[in-house]
Amino acid sequence: MESRPVSRFTARFKVVTAAIVLLLVLGISAGCHCGDATGPALNLSIRWEPVGGPGSGGYIMCCGVSPGNSNVILLGGDVSGMHRTEDGGKTWRDCNRGLASPHNSQDVLDIYDLEIHPGGRRVNIATACGLFTSGDLGDTWSNSLCEGTPFGALTADPSNPSRLWAGTGTWGDPEKEEFAFFQSSDGGESWEELPATGIPPDVEVGDIVAFHGTAGGSVLIVATDTGIFRSTDEGRSFTRLEGGLPHNYGTRLSVTREGGEPTVFLMLYTHPTGGGTSGGVFRLDLGTSSWTDITSDLPLADNPSGEPIQYGALSSHPGDPGIIYAGTEVPDDPSEEYSWDAEGSYRTINGGGHWEYITGDDNLKTRSGEKLEFWDIESMGLQGSFITIDPNNPSVVYTGSDQVLRSVDGGDLWENIYSDVVTPTSLRGRGLHLLFATAAAFDPHNKEKIYLGYDDVFLFTTEDSGETVTIFDTDFYFEKLEPEYLNMVSSIVVDKDNRGVVCVAAHPQYNYRHNPSLPNMVLKSNDGGRSWEIIGNQERGLPDGFLKLLLVPGGPEGVNAVYAASYGGGVFQLNPGDGEWKPLNQGLPESPPVETIACDHDNRSRMMLGLNYDEKISVEKRLYVSSNGGQSWNAVEGAPRGDVLMVSFDPHRSGTAYASFQYYDPDEDTVSGGLYESTDMGDSWRQLNSFANVTALGVHPEREGVLLCGNSPFYSSVGGYDGFGFYISGDGGSTWRINNTGLNNLLFTGVEFSPSDPDTIVVGTLGNGFYLGRIGGREAAHD
Repeated sequence: MESRPVSRFTARFKVVTAAIVLLLVLGISAGCHCGDATGPALNLSIRWEPVGGPGSGGYIMCCGVSPGNSNVILLGGDVSGMHRTEDGGKTWRDCNRGLASPHNSQDVLDIYDLEIHPGGRRVNIATACGLFTSGDLGDTWSNSLCEGTPFGALTADPSNPSRLWAGTGTWGDPEKEEFAFFQSSDGGESWEELPATGIPPDVEVGDIVAFHGTAGGSVLIVATDTGIFRSTDEGRSFTRLEGGLPHNYGTRLSVTREGGEPTVFLMLYTHPTGGGTSGGVFRLDLGTSSWTDITSDLPLADNPSGEPIQYGALSSHPGDPGIIYAGTEVPDDPSEEYSWDAEGSYRTINGGGHWEYITGDDNLKTRSGEKLEFWDIESMGLQGSFITIDPNNPSVVYTGSDQVLRSVDGGDLWENIYSDVVTPTSLRGRGLHLLFATAAAFDPHNKEKIYLGYDDVFLFTTEDSGETVTIFDTDFYFEKLEPEYLNMVSSIVVDKDNRGVVCVAAHPQYNYRHNPSLPNMVLKSNDGGRSWEIIGNQERGLPDGFLKLLLVPGGPEGVNAVYAASYGGGVFQLNPGDGEWKPLNQGLPESPPVETIACDHDNRSRMMLGLNYDEKISVEKRLYVSSNGGQSWNAVEGAPRGDVLMVSFDPHRSGTAYASFQYYDPDEDTVSGGLYESTDMGDSWRQLNSFANVTALGVHPEREGVLLCGNSPFYSSVGGYDGFGFYISGDGGSTWRINNTGLNNLLFTGVEFSPSDPDTIVVGTLGNGFYLGRIGGREAAHD
């Protein structure tokens, strides 16, 4: 998955997203009452609505425009699934019903390719978890082939769009499955495997194109990581097609089918070779079966670092083989000197004789000459992970990666179709939710205000459920945070006793959260986020590591205590007198990889701390308690085995805590765990369910016995488990009811209650932003 657009990388932030690999699995025991629950849980439910947010973000892998209706556009994200507009980009909606489900791994939201049938609302997609089909433009999805198997590409027969071909494999798959090639004759409803002789078993498919051959029948060309192959018998056998190529690592294909004989174009992976580079764009001569290099002045190396530039998109004009577009994607391993000057999209209008950069400042303007307003261009940069030409009007072109841009003049000028700038400091998204939502907090002094923390784009606030959002102080960000690549919020705490006081923990990208050397910074605002100061970093005694903040009320002279739990550094408390952070690690193992921390609502000196496994840090005991505000810690001897993912105290019962555990058995290669309750500060535990990946845990502050539990899905590398979703219990965990309707992503990062209206919650997801939930049912005082 390395050379295809797998994940987000921002030019300014210069942070590479690694593929998330979680050694996590769900196991549901026979004793857990879930799903169609009886008892109190049956009468409770949650209504979900997406929080608007800033729009876009994430990383878009593919784009399709419906033949016959240019207003219908579909997008496939790297972690966010499918998205659709039916009004030309004025509004968007997430379309993951049937993808994000209790039964699918998270890979299902990794979309590599899509095909829209020209005759109606049929759509097929290739995902990292199989092939899926929809008969209603993505309103609902069903798995049509090989659930759990990654598919790198699919294509339709241009003379019979109900006929499709698909090939397995995705770039960088750590465990390559044996190559397989399939054909469907009924629009993707059913598939048959083809022999595909001639293609080795260990290839990964990057792209497939089909065109009508001069001798009749369809010709297929397949680009893989170990060769380019052609079939003249519609996929039953293949021969190598590599004459004239400097190497055989193909990533993208495009074909111009009109205007005479078909013209096929190929993008090769950019390899460093002998101080230079080898790769670029090539044109196939069908008569000689050889390729001609048309890269010319398309840049293949960054200046000044010399690092290879990779291209994730290739698209040719359907009626003019002289017009070709190419778009850059994230380098494999960018150096510190990487300039990103060449990122974006390129165009040639003379068949590769000259390539022009078409997403520079001169192109990002309105027709009246004003600079086009993008809330994230400066901070996130502009890649070209996809380039799509409107089949109904080839002058209309779409490109972007974190953004979605449209040109109506073939790429001379571009318009933003994912968000609108309302004021210089606020914007309104159009419903395209692609972001990692990593932390949130309600303002106890303003019931309409929510702080929203993201990966890649940092912090926003909203006072209208995300209809509009206010951007973080950009001057402070680019002066203090951007030079350290601190573009992600890991934790937000708002002081309920001191109006306007809020603290935020900042880091580089979320996927590196279990790196003990991860840089961090703690910020504080005294005016509700309008201005900020640095209160925590290495200079002030706070070590590196992913941070979870804890604000403990009841401090002397109205100053509440601020704690920071560091992954690999332990627990620290801010001394308000000198602004230094004091370590509170007595009784903890060396370099403790802290995952979660909480304090008792009735006795603030009682705290609980959960540790996670780290291959660099040997930790035997994973759960610790303190009875003196963290001055010393004691291991909980009777705790369930495994990593501690979440801890939370019950506000209605002093000394009662909840913790989610996860245990990996290397001998059996299985994972077990669940949510547990202790009524005696950890001396004994009662299992409430066997959800082994509870990444969101909430205890209702007003309704005793109401628990919330987000059981997140895993990736295909662990497979074979289901039951993923957001659950609610009304009887202290004896019964549970799943509440997934309205959620387009089930990989949760946390849940927060509104202090003003505790039946209102906000939940973060990794890929589709935040959701507001409304708890209704039994004794719903606010319904």
